[in-house]
Amino acid sequence: MMASKRLSIEEQIEKKEESIKQLQNQKRQLKKKLNEQERKARNKRLIEKGAVFESIFEESIDLTKDEFYKLIKTLNDEEIRLNIMEILEERIDDNVEKSSKDEIT
Repeated sequence: MMASKRLSIEEQIEKKEESIKQLQNQKRQLKKKLNEQERKARNKRLIEKGAVFESIFEESIDLTKDEFYKLIKTLNDEEIRLNIMEILEERIDDNVEKSSKDEIT
């Protein structure tokens, strides 16, 4: 009786360990899927912003990677950062205003 009970407990342990392996594999697959989604979103964002940049600064198409990097670094000053912050604040204000209107209706 004791041997069969022990075997039953050992079988339960094996089943639980198998369940753990399956859950770990599912977790790995979900993390892989999440990383892939994030990578695709980043690629899309970079392509869209790069296309906008090239459409505004057509001359930039012929720049090398190093030249492009130098150009971007020159744009990285305090005045431009403040301008970006203003644009983002406008978006936040617009969203707050829109959600206030939505709550009223």
